[in-house]
Amino acid sequence: MTCQRVKIVRGLQALVTLIQQPISSLCPQVIGLLQLFLQNDELWDAALEAWGGFTRVIDEQALNQQFIQVAVTLLEIEPKCNDIQRTTMIGIFEYLVFEHIDHIDSIYLKLIQVPDTAEWNHLRMALQSKVEGISPLDQLKHLVDQLRHENASVILYSLKKIDRILLNNELAFQMNLLDDTSDPIFKHLIQNLFTICTKYHHLNNEITSICCKCIGTLGAPDPSRVNVQFHSNETYGADLDLSTFGGILRFACLMIQNHFVPIFQATQDSNTQNVLAYSIQEVLGCVGFTSNIVENAQSLQNSKPKDKSDNSALLARYWLQLSKLTTNVIQPLVGAKYQVSAIENKPLNYPIYPKSKGFRVWLQSFVLDLIPKIGNPNVRNIFTACKHIISYGDMNLTQIYLPHIFVNVIISDNSIHYDDILKEFIAILSDSNAEEQHQLCLQTIFNLVDHLYQFIRHYRVKISKIKIRNTASSGQSLLTQFQFELGRVERLVNDIPQSLMAEASIRCQAYARALLHFEQHIRSEMRYKSNEEMQLMYGQLQKIYAHLEDSDAIEGLIIKLNNPTLEQQIIQHEVGGRWTAAQSCYEVLLQQSPEETAYQFGMLNCLQNMGHYGIKELLNVLESLITYASGIMERHPSKIADTIPFTIAASWRLGEWKQLKEYLGRDSKYSFESALGKLLLSIYEKNDLQFDQILLETREKLNSSIAAASMESYKRSYDTVLQLSMLSEIEQFYSKIVKKPMCSKADISKVMELWQARLNSTVSSFKVREPILNLRRILLSIKTEFTTEVEGELIHSLTEQKGKLWIQSAKESRKSEYFQTSFSSILQALEMSKNLAKVEHAKYLWARNEHYQAMLELKALLKCDFRNIKTIASTSSDIHLVELNELQISKAKLKLAAWLESTNGLHSSNIIAAYIQINRETPNWEKGNFYLGRFYNRFYEKEKQPSTDSSSNQVSSYNIPNLSYLIVKQYGKSLLYGTKYLYQSLPRMLTVWLDLGMVEEEKTVEKLTQTNAVMRKFVSRLPAYQFLTAMPQLISRICHPNPEVQEILESIIVSVLCVYPQQTLWHLMAVAKSTVKSRVRRIASIFSKVKSDPTFRQLDPQLVSKIQYAEAFVDQLLNLCNFPSGKDVSMLSMSRDFRKLQKMAALGNGMIVPLQSSLTVTLPTGSYSASSHKPFANDLPRIIGFKDEIEIVTSLQRPKKITMIGSNGHNYIFLCKPEDDLRKDSRLMEFNSIVNRLLKKDSEGRKRKLHIRTYAVVPLNEKCGLIQWVLGTSGFRNILIKYYKSRGIYTSHQVIKEALAKTSPSKVEIFTNVILPKYKFFILNETRHPPIFQNWFLESFPEPTKWLASRSAYTSTTATMSMVGYVVGLGDRHGENILFDELTGECLHVDLNCLFEKGLEFEIPERVPFRLTHNMVDAFGISGIEGSFRKSCEVSLRVLRANRELLMSVLETFLHDPLCEWSKSKNHKNEETEVQNPKAIKSLAVIDRKLQGCIVTARLPLSVEGQVDELICQATNPENLCQMYIGWAPYL
Repeated sequence: MTCQRVKIVRGLQALVTLIQQPISSLCPQVIGLLQLFLQNDELWDAALEAWGGFTRVIDEQALNQQFIQVAVTLLEIEPKCNDIQRTTMIGIFEYLVFEHIDHIDSIYLKLIQVPDTAEWNHLRMALQSKVEGISPLDQLKHLVDQLRHENASVILYSLKKIDRILLNNELAFQMNLLDDTSDPIFKHLIQNLFTICTKYHHLNNEITSICCKCIGTLGAPDPSRVNVQFHSNETYGADLDLSTFGGILRFACLMIQNHFVPIFQATQDSNTQNVLAYSIQEVLGCVGFTSNIVENAQSLQNSKPKDKSDNSALLARYWLQLSKLTTNVIQPLVGAKYQVSAIENKPLNYPIYPKSKGFRVWLQSFVLDLIPKIGNPNVRNIFTACKHIISYGDMNLTQIYLPHIFVNVIISDNSIHYDDILKEFIAILSDSNAEEQHQLCLQTIFNLVDHLYQFIRHYRVKISKIKIRNTASSGQSLLTQFQFELGRVERLVNDIPQSLMAEASIRCQAYARALLHFEQHIRSEMRYKSNEEMQLMYGQLQKIYAHLEDSDAIEGLIIKLNNPTLEQQIIQHEVGGRWTAAQSCYEVLLQQSPEETAYQFGMLNCLQNMGHYGIKELLNVLESLITYASGIMERHPSKIADTIPFTIAASWRLGEWKQLKEYLGRDSKYSFESALGKLLLSIYEKNDLQFDQILLETREKLNSSIAAASMESYKRSYDTVLQLSMLSEIEQFYSKIVKKPMCSKADISKVMELWQARLNSTVSSFKVREPILNLRRILLSIKTEFTTEVEGELIHSLTEQKGKLWIQSAKESRKSEYFQTSFSSILQALEMSKNLAKVEHAKYLWARNEHYQAMLELKALLKCDFRNIKTIASTSSDIHLVELNELQISKAKLKLAAWLESTNGLHSSNIIAAYIQINRETPNWEKGNFYLGRFYNRFYEKEKQPSTDSSSNQVSSYNIPNLSYLIVKQYGKSLLYGTKYLYQSLPRMLTVWLDLGMVEEEKTVEKLTQTNAVMRKFVSRLPAYQFLTAMPQLISRICHPNPEVQEILESIIVSVLCVYPQQTLWHLMAVAKSTVKSRVRRIASIFSKVKSDPTFRQLDPQLVSKIQYAEAFVDQLLNLCNFPSGKDVSMLSMSRDFRKLQKMAALGNGMIVPLQSSLTVTLPTGSYSASSHKPFANDLPRIIGFKDEIEIVTSLQRPKKITMIGSNGHNYIFLCKPEDDLRKDSRLMEFNSIVNRLLKKDSEGRKRKLHIRTYAVVPLNEKCGLIQWVLGTSGFRNILIKYYKSRGIYTSHQVIKEALAKTSPSKVEIFTNVILPKYKFFILNETRHPPIFQNWFLESFPEPTKWLASRSAYTSTTATMSMVGYVVGLGDRHGENILFDELTGECLHVDLNCLFEKGLEFEIPERVPFRLTHNMVDAFGISGIEGSFRKSCEVSLRVLRANRELLMSVLETFLHDPLCEWSKSKNHKNEETEVQNPKAIKSLAVIDRKLQGCIVTARLPLSVEGQVDELICQATNPENLCQMYIGWAPYL
């Protein structure tokens, strides 16, 4: 038999040799046979010779395409080859590498790793030369591309290499992930790993296991950090049109090229190849490809059709669009005669789910049964051609095609099929089975529902277009057809109960989906039910919010709960971390129902989370429960099994290994905690085989969760990713530390450094981070038990690190306000890191508002009394603080000094002395210098205010000039050592210095001279990008009257210009083209210095030409802005009207595109390195041209819409706006950018992702400028009017105006009762303007995770901008000035010229602080303004008020460079030096009062909460809204 098989192999080799190069078109089939031969080692000699012959005859393109697969396949068997076989294999590689190295993509060569043996040495060196100089990150990028290969061997090979690279560069990759501009490769890697986990689930355990290992090695990066998106391929989205021949043809070609051909090439199975060949043959035949069309495609592509049925030209064009690889594979199959066994279609009785054995069987049965039911015969034929692939078990393709098969059955006019599908849905959704197979079925149903919503949205757009464009009878016929199909799909969506979808989602742990569906259920019910009848539903909604850990939403919902039950109070306590309160509630419930299982397990959960990690009474409680459960009647047999996972978790946490082994021996349900217990016990017992086996099994178990979750979102799978990350840490700690015979302190330090980086990249949440910290402590404890007394230093290091982990737990729980857990963690840490624990305990007391006790704690630890300055210095070398290093001691002292300052607990002179002493001890510490500078600044502010209190504790020796010098000195020093406080220190430092230069008194001269000397030193030492962040502030003071200050100011601008000319020139051009002559002269002076000084030209030889180019370029842009156009002109031409501008851009060496990302400085993260940091990317796009079409926007100023062509090939749209002072918009954008940084720095702001959506605004002078056009946005007014019109309830502007003009009833009553709906019981046909904005989120973001993320983004951006808008007096917020991002849901404000309470000066004054109409409120969710919106407003305003001085410094540019509307006098253009404008002073004073909590209706400042509440009341008050001008549309 073997001889016969060898003859077959030799025969194939002879055939290949005979055919020679034409065999290339049959590469997939030949490789499939050769791979089949390698499965029998007796054929290897002949098979390897055949491989060699094959690689020598195929053409260069085929060789390049097949190289990776050939190399991986051969190297897979290399370790088992004998010497002769190995020699043959080496010969193949020698031919490939040495003779065809120029024809093989270098990327492929870089991926291959030959064996590390002498025989392969020459090849290994040749391949390594290709890898030299390639960073691990670049290697990773090449390997990620290979993960999309269809061949399993190639994927497995690539995964193994990725695994090695990740392990060898783990710390570097973690630091990259932490960077604000992390490499996108990690996002792509995670996407591909998830896809592979799903594709090879239950097919190839080795692949899925390594995939899960790689996911774990990457850690658990925050979903918001990596932004992983699944189903990003829109090729087969809901907009795929299969109603026309062209749509079907496009789908067929995409199907063949994207799926069939890659699988056909990669598969090793000849049967699969036959099935694919048959399917390709049938699909080609279905759409009409023939040999004649294929062979004559070039001549046919432009031919005219003979009749309506002649599609030859269209087919020819599509054939020519296919890749050469695709046509080479499929051309032999055009008109081929492949045959396969027919698939018998047995009629199925619905629902089929209960009778199916597993997900795979159910999916195949369901899809195969649906295909014959498709109504459109052309669509049915296409999918019938795919039946054999589906039958053969390709789940990936089955899931891709199912939505389109499904929709085409639904839109067919067959009520029986419709009813069958509905039965199937209900059966799956109603099943409470929690097994993996059911979860996959459920997820498939969820995906189909999402597709239906996408279909509905797409069809509504299509129908709208037909209504607008086509009134012919054919158009009406098409409209009727689309309306019928849309109605069928909408009916199915409506027939699936939203409450059932929500319940199924909760079982699947898809909580975002559960929230989406349950909210819709509540909205439909609340139309007809009273608040009392809705209480139960609100309670269920509260549970969903608890799963989502949305404490803000839960607080908002509590308002809707009239009398919260104990269960509802428990949810609020648990989410808030108040475990003792939750325990008390459970105790009451257990007294009422002692045998209620839910209450018993709730009590266990409380005990487990209360931080009693070291109290063995927990085990006693659990033992008692097991004993108690044993006596329960037989109808509760599962109770013991449910309880044991708690005892297992408690046992390994306490290190009770004997008890752990006993509990693991009992029958119990699977839990991850139990799996961890088994792994840790294996480590403790040093059982390597058991450890490896359990690790493999646990990863396989988790892969099932990954496979289900990856159908939806990375965020939903985050818990599983976190568990894989924990497994990775266990595995690495066991191999690198526990098993290492001579483990050192340095080894422990390396692990701790890596662990910290991994922790920092996770979601900043106690719930996420505490399990990780807990596991790490257990691992260190196990290592400690294995360490002998001889290794005393190692034991001490392990104990110290364990103590630090307890402190970290205390810190995380304190930040989350889980104070009970924090205190318990501190108690544990006191035994291991006493002094660090005491510092943390002081912070804990402070967080509990026990300020006096907190300060006493630190004083006792530091043994210093700030009243006695000598004691401050003495503690640094005190033996009792030996555990703390110098920096930690300084941090503790600084914390104490800051506390004393904030509580006024000490005389100012003592606090200053403390700050000074701390600064002397750690002079190179950014924070110490900043805090001292900040304290001086507070003195400065007090000195500027007139004081009548003679008993004030201010230090009289600190006058304004002296304080100015000290502020500049300390803030400047802080900038030398870091950038963490740059935006707080630099603007203030510049303001104080420049203001000091304005004073002409004789006593200030000496201090000004000293201050100028310090500034010169900082200008020479600080990196230029720091000053670039303050360029608008510097430019606003360009006309400073003091010559010495002016000289330094110019030197700063010149130094920045030399280093970052592209960014700086955009800033300077607005002044260079100013209408104020003095400002123009100052900029001309700067340019003149640069041109005349050879030093500057040495830094950048092209600098002078760049300046000249920029001046000429901006002149042309100004011409474009001011170009006159008649009202009847809607378009201009760049080539006709602005030839000079077009020619300048075409030179290719022009200015960068003024994008916000290109103009914004990126600060260094992590360890500070001023010299090496690059604040901008190297490849910023430059302007190399313009699109010819210039659109004139129909508004008052008639701005021009231009399109810049970037050097990267992308197009960038800008609005050229005339007759508008864009300095307002620009400075507000700068202000908003500062606010964003402050919010990101604030823990509460960061947790809620509070931010303002910004864009680039580039003034060209006081009257013209550029505004970056934000793509993919919709106006608030346009969204609402579209929805009102589509539902037939739109009321015209004029009708509203007439209604409000009536004298009786009152305007408020008309507005409330006639114009607005009675929300609780509204019926669409009975109201004019029901709240409908929330529908936009449902339709724009049908995938639940994106829906929830978009609504959260909407709420946070609306809240933040509402507070900022109120502070700066932003008005004119009508529906066209508020946009919403169609991809993220973020709120975006445009047209920002109505600032500084200008709205109060309108003919009809604005009476609301910001827009908060009923549509906006309803879109926040069921609880409206309560919960997330209110809390986001409070956090935003608190951050604004806390940084009042910084924000006022940013706004002070208006004082020195006032707006045109503030400078109406004729002389202002001729003023030689800066003059403070009275209107600017008045406007900024109003803002300053707002930031102090003052509002018009209250005499005394309000708290943040009080101020927010007052503003919300004003914004939603019908009395205010009904008096707004009609164009503002308060009814929308």
